[in-house]
Amino acid sequence: MKLIGIDIGTTTISGIVMEHNVGNNAELIEAKTIANDSFLPTANDWEKIQDAEQIIKKAKDLLDYFLDQYPEVKRIGLTGQMHGILYVDKAGRCVSPLYTWQDGRGRLPEDNGISLVEEIQQKCQVKAASGYGMVTHIYNLRHHLISDVAVSFCTIMDYFGMYLTGRKRALIHASNAAGFGFFDGYHMCFMKEELDKIGIQEKWLPEVCGAMQELGTYRNRIVTTAIGDNQASFLGAAGS
Repeated sequence: MKLIGIDIGTTTISGIVMEHNVGNNAELIEAKTIANDSFLPTANDWEKIQDAEQIIKKAKDLLDYFLDQYPEVKRIGLTGQMHGILYVDKAGRCVSPLYTWQDGRGRLPEDNGISLVEEIQQKCQVKAASGYGMVTHIYNLRHHLISDVAVSFCTIMDYFGMYLTGRKRALIHASNAAGFGFFDGYHMCFMKEELDKIGIQEKWLPEVCGAMQELGTYRNRIVTTAIGDNQASFLGAAGS
C-alpha cells in the first residue's frame, strides 16, 4: 500500500511517497522538498510569524503533485513544526498568522516587571518556553491580539488536516498538545487548573487524541491526525 507523508517545517516543506509492504517493511518511492519562505515582515525583532495560508497552499500543491503521480496512494500522514499556533474561527478557517516556535513574546517584560514565562513558573509551577503555543496564546489574549472571530488554536499541520478534510474544529495528537505546554502526558489532558490560575478558559483548548485517528478524506484518501516532527523523526529512525 502506498502512503504519502507531508512535513511542514519552518524553512522547508517536504513530502515522501512510501510503499508499505507485508511484514512492516517500507520502501521509499519518491521524496521532494520545497522552500517554505513564508515569514512575514514585522517591526519587532522578537516576533517570528509566518503566512499560514501561503504555507497551506505550498503544502497542498506538493500533496497534489504526489497524488497526481501516484493515484494508487491510500493514506496521507502529516507532521510539522511543533509548539507554534494559529487561530481558527467556528467554520474552521484560519484567522491569524502562524506564530512559530521561534517567537520571543513570552520573554518580554510585562507590566509586573517579569516575563510571561517567569510568571507562569511562579504562579503555576509549569516550565514553558517562549514559542510554546500556550505561552503565545496567553500573551496574545492579554494584549488583545486575537481576532474577535477566533474560537480555538492548533498547529499548522493540524490546520492542514482540517483544510484537507473540511473539519471545523481541530483534533490534535497528544504529541502536538504537549508542544503547547500545560499538558499532562500521564493523564493525556491539558492542565486545566493551572491554566485557570493564569486566566485561560477551557473553551480555547482543542480536542486531543492519544492515538492516531482518521480526520476524514482528501481526494478519496484517508488523512490521519498529525504528529510532532520530533516524534516523527524518532519513529523514522527507530521504527514503529
